[in-house]
Amino acid sequence: SKFYAADPLPVDGKKLHPIAAFAFDVGNVWGKTEDIAVLGYGKSSLDPILQEAAASRGLRIIPDQQPKMGLFYRSDHWSFVRSGIPGCWFFFGQDFIGKPGTYYEEVVGRYIKTEYHKPADTYKSHWSMEGLLSQVEYTLAVVKLLGTRVDFYPKILTGTSVMAEIPSVDKSWTRRSRKLKTVGFGLRCFDCKIQGCVCFL
Repeated sequence: SKFYAADPLPVDGKKLHPIAAFAFDVGNVWGKTEDIAVLGYGKSSLDPILQEAAASRGLRIIPDQQPKMGLFYRSDHWSFVRSGIPGCWFFFGQDFIGKPGTYYEEVVGRYIKTEYHKPADTYKSHWSMEGLLSQVEYTLAVVKLLGTRVDFYPKILTGTSVMAEIPSVDKSWTRRSRKLKTVGFGLRCFDCKIQGCVCFL
């Protein structure tokens, strides 16, 4: 993504520049939600488009639920944001339709702790694709709205320095052990200070 952001692929011999970049890493395979988390909401002039698309899909936008983890800075859209192109990560929501309030922690928490980046992280026949489809449909709704607003060119909000917002960890903290293996996200959890930790769940 860093390479493409710096040198977009020509179309019909013309060098075009992206006006926005979106990602939805970690698809929701646990069921449809009433909401959708937009990581990057409030950082650009895309917000009205994001809200309109959400309303058209019957969704409620919620902000980043784990800001201390710096997830906004960990997906492919970030390379574009660093280049001055507005971007968001369309993460899934937490209000699962027809499920108890504890459902998110039960299924997603268990997945992160026992399966994510582990041999057990394989396709499961009981997965529901309704939530993932909702993410994709929301993304398409945003893209379609952008495509029809020919005079609208989204910008990162004036006075907002996304680079200055990157979470940092005190340099006095070091890895607890030189032998410690990390997930390699490039950032450290604010709770335990171990790089790649997912203890935020």
